[in-house]
Amino acid sequence: MVNEGCNKLVIAFMYNEAPYLQAWIDYYRCNGCDLYVINNHSSDNTEQILIDNNVSYHNFDTGNSFHLVKLQEEADRVINNIKPKWVVYAAADLYHIFDKKISDVLDDVKFSQIETICLNFLNIGENYNSDLQNTYFYYQKYRPLCLISKYYDGFQLAGDNITSKGLPRGLYDNGICANYGACKSVFEQIEKLERRRKAWDEGLRKQTGKHFEKGLKRNWIYNKDECEDIRMSEYKYLIDKIR
Repeated sequence: MVNEGCNKLVIAFMYNEAPYLQAWIDYYRCNGCDLYVINNHSSDNTEQILIDNNVSYHNFDTGNSFHLVKLQEEADRVINNIKPKWVVYAAADLYHIFDKKISDVLDDVKFSQIETICLNFLNIGENYNSDLQNTYFYYQKYRPLCLISKYYDGFQLAGDNITSKGLPRGLYDNGICANYGACKSVFEQIEKLERRRKAWDEGLRKQTGKHFEKGLKRNWIYNKDECEDIRMSEYKYLIDKIR
């Protein structure tokens, strides 16, 4: 179990992430982090994998809707109970990668919140494989995101970022946030869209998750010419750390 005041806490909410979960657990533990998962009532064996790996978690029911605000509020509640020194906000398909172990980065960094460039990996027609890092190599660069922060009283997640509360924030040049969410199977993408549509019906702002509908229009297949190849990229040395 995660103890109150733990040093580095990776927190995520998950729904049916069994194909990706073991690699995620192994990666973040090798980086010196404690793990906490909010299991959004998965119907696969996500919960059993968490139990088998002694990952701290609890079940949280949103009525089968992918309601980001409700999930983030529940994550805030957990974080404010544990009060870790550092919080790393992640997902089963999202990897924070640095030039050294995450625990070492957080021990040495001179600011209180870390931004990193986000790389969104995409399917350009590859046959689906749950081994995301060794199957999908094409990405689009997204803006820097702040997903790592020292804990502060009243800690709060907001959309794709952690709120600042006036803490010193800086871009960590030798790090990336690698997001493989768009590489999952078409079945998973459609299921996620339907769960997000249910959340929209419940009042979630439709701007939150509109990219799911854009993905549907192209069946989640992207043009190679729209992307960069990580194997030819300045970020190759980082992505190689999870391959």
